[in-house]
Amino acid sequence: DVNIYLKVEDAKVIVIMENDAPNLSQENVEQIFNRFYMADRSRIGYGSGLSLSIAQSYMKKMDGTIYAKLENEKISIICEWDKRSE
Repeated sequence: DVNIYLKVEDAKVIVIMENDAPNLSQENVEQIFNRFYMADRSRIGYGSGLSLSIAQSYMKKMDGTIYAKLENEKISIICEWDKRSE
């Protein structure tokens, strides 16, 4: 299951994507945006972890930030942008 939240807090717009990650460690989370990092070393194939690296690149181009957080065996990918006045 994936939970997606959209929030406005103070001067920020925040999108949070969250799902269960019972076997993920804090070390994995710290490396998750590295281009070729693979948390599960037993995986076979060409999994290169490019999607979060690409997401990070797009967020920079949109003047936003992206980061990951691990709490209670759930991983959250958080995207934040400054709220612009209309």
